[in-house]
Amino acid sequence: AYAGRGLRVVGVNPGLTETERVSEGLAADARQTGTTPEAALQKHVARIPLGRIAKPEEIADAVVFLASARPFPPARTRRAW
Repeated sequence: AYAGRGLRVVGVNPGLTETERVSEGLAADARQTGTTPEAALQKHVARIPLGRIAKPEEIADAVVFLASARPFPPARTRRAW
C-alpha cells in the first residue's frame, strides 16, 4: 500500500543466533536433559536447513542491506539469504 510512496517494509526473523543468551539457553537445556551444551546445540542445529546457527554479523549485514538505499528486488520476490 505504501510502495508507491517509496516506503519499504521488511522484517528480519533470524532464528537461532550465536549469542550469549543462546549459549545460556543451551546450557539450561543440557542440564534439563542430562546432556552437554554441545549435544544440546547439535540437537537444535539438526533442525536448521543451513546446518548451523547464524552469526550476529550475518544478521547485521542483512539488516544494513535492507535498510540501505540500494536497489531492492521488485515486490513479490522472495530472496533466500
